[in-house]
Amino acid sequence: MPRRHAVLALVVAVCWAVNFVVIDIGLESFPPLLFAALRFGLIAFPAISFVPRPDVRWLAVVAVGLFICVGQFGLLFVAMNTGLPAGLASVIAPLQPVFTIPFAVVALGERPSLRQVAGVSLAIAGLGTIAAGRAHGVLWVPKTCATWPDALPAAGCSAMRPAHARPVLACQSVG
Repeated sequence: MPRRHAVLALVVAVCWAVNFVVIDIGLESFPPLLFAALRFGLIAFPAISFVPRPDVRWLAVVAVGLFICVGQFGLLFVAMNTGLPAGLASVIAPLQPVFTIPFAVVALGERPSLRQVAGVSLAIAGLGTIAAGRAHGVLWVPKTCATWPDALPAAGCSAMRPAHARPVLACQSVG
């Protein structure tokens, strides 16, 4: 891997980690759904000037936006606001593949490869290890348990996004 790619991967990992701390701080000042709306609204309006409209139906664009803004991050912000720690949120949020593969099988008729199944199984085992290691602490206290009904559907909304994003992403040039 070129050094530049390794540095970019490190920057992405740091931004991902800091993101949840910033969300936690922001939730001290704003209600969760308003904060999610502000987060995406403040980015969307300037982006309209620079990013060309994709050559797809508006319904696909709106569906992707709803799954990302309202579903994924809205529910995640609600969970964090009701007690989900930022560190645990950063582990739950990227559960997209765990939900995406079964969704793609049911909704799109896709068949997962052995590699995909192995990867998801490893992810679930890792989450189980984290859960077992924290069983004496914050993960299982009643306040945090109450956040899981919001946190897991947030990851589920993230998983439904690829089916709606395909037509949007297919018309975008990358390069």
